[in-house]
Amino acid sequence: MFEWNAGLAASQYQLLLGSTVGGSDYYLGNVSATRAANVALPISAQPRWVYATLRSLLPTGWEAHSYTYTLNSAPAPEGNSASDCPAQSTSAYVLNDGLPTTHCYLTSDPSYFTKCSVSGGSVTATPSQGGGLALIIEYKAARSAAPGHRTVSCDNGTDLPTEVPNGLDVYDASPHITYVYQYPPESPDGSFYVALYGRNFGPQRGNVSVCAPGADPCSGTQDMSVSFNAPYAFWSDTQINVLITPSPNASGTYDVQLTSLGQNGISFSYAPGQSSPGKSDNRGQVHVTPLTSVSQVAKYSGAVVPILYMSTGDVSGRTLTTSVVPDTASFAVTYNILALGNPGSSCQAALGVPNGGAVGFINSPVSADGSGCSGSGIFSVRARANGRDSSNESTIVVPPQVLIQMLYGEANGQPRGVGDLVSQRAIGVAARNRLTQPIWRVASYQDVITKEQFDGIETTIVNGPDYELAAAAEVYSRTTDVSVLNAGCFFSPTASAWATIQSAFSSQTTVVPTVAGDPRCYNMTAFGRQLIIKRSIGMNANGSGAPAFIFEQQRDSEADPAVIEIP
Repeated sequence: MFEWNAGLAASQYQLLLGSTVGGSDYYLGNVSATRAANVALPISAQPRWVYATLRSLLPTGWEAHSYTYTLNSAPAPEGNSASDCPAQSTSAYVLNDGLPTTHCYLTSDPSYFTKCSVSGGSVTATPSQGGGLALIIEYKAARSAAPGHRTVSCDNGTDLPTEVPNGLDVYDASPHITYVYQYPPESPDGSFYVALYGRNFGPQRGNVSVCAPGADPCSGTQDMSVSFNAPYAFWSDTQINVLITPSPNASGTYDVQLTSLGQNGISFSYAPGQSSPGKSDNRGQVHVTPLTSVSQVAKYSGAVVPILYMSTGDVSGRTLTTSVVPDTASFAVTYNILALGNPGSSCQAALGVPNGGAVGFINSPVSADGSGCSGSGIFSVRARANGRDSSNESTIVVPPQVLIQMLYGEANGQPRGVGDLVSQRAIGVAARNRLTQPIWRVASYQDVITKEQFDGIETTIVNGPDYELAAAAEVYSRTTDVSVLNAGCFFSPTASAWATIQSAFSSQTTVVPTVAGDPRCYNMTAFGRQLIIKRSIGMNANGSGAPAFIFEQQRDSEADPAVIEIP
């Protein structure tokens, strides 16, 4: 509290308190109707001068008077004794792990320190108590703090900072693994990603080792290879992603340990007595379950089929199911697709089965691309999971779409109307026969099956209806046993035409009867055409009472009958 006399006729006062003459760094205030000011001056462990200036407003103007005071020293806090610092920090250090470390210094300076600072950033120093014969400082270094020597200075907020003897050394903290996440295998060789989470891994890539459990040191194993040369592999201070590829002999649990290059990314800076410099102070684990077998089956609409038929327009319903033993194992699978052939076709289809990963089994969709040219093909597909090939393979047949369209347009009613499963295969074989007969001058189904040659072709069919797809696939792959001899033509007789044909067959005449609908193929050959009755062909679904089809082939001699019959 500062008080003063009223003076003569003074109406207002101004008080200035400072550490220098005329200064106001301690206090500056205008005062009226009073002769006192309550002022809080800084506490000091040492006596100090206070310079006061009192200005009074008189009728003649402002008048100033200066005064000097001695500020008595404050009582020193209850300081630390030498016994509070039994082990003086001659070389203080802290690890860059964000955890506090306390160091104690013996000192003859009785100053009461209120704050400390550390050079270089990322490190804090807090004096927990100062004065007396001991200075106790709590240090914390951020995980990003670069290792190296730092200077430490403390002060009381007023006096010049005092540098702490020998300063502070910052060292790298050992990396620590908090937990490990193992992703399912990402490739058919069984490779999988492992994510290590934790702290103090360092900003630059160090090393990750996989070893047998408890191996010391953990320096690797032939059962596992570790790679950072992978799309999702990376290294950061708190997370590492690494690709691990097991050998065929790998089985069971393995330890994972990492080695850090420290926060400077060059070399690990280790503290005195720190064990295993740079290595993580703990280990994670990964587990490998070897596959004892891999197998596969082809399915259509969920049902297993020995051979999978599909068209280039089928977008669903066809799958390959790959299963592994044990059925609790995670696995990744790819499919090796081999084109076995493309008989009688001028356009190759592309088969697709996507890679995938699962536990126990996976249903992989199958698709075929006809490349816009009625593409086709016969394929063999074998799965490969975690480095092991499937014990079997699957055959997939994709017939030309034009063949499916022709069978649909010419004979769609036969299997549906009267249960005749022979007619479609028979007319397909007849179309196929043209590929080997020079008079037709064609080399592929795409050349043979045109609107000009087959009036009944249904070009709006872009997928594979069940009956037509099965018939086309068997004709194309030459797995059907349906025969029409060497016939390359066919027609559907009327009831009267059928009666005439039967009569000619019964008489065994060599004169080919003239009937409605006969395309008269092979007339340009030496001995003309021969009609073929195929008894296994059903009656026409249109109810005419005649067979669905009569076939024609080239006659070998003029003595051959005009009409013959086959099963």
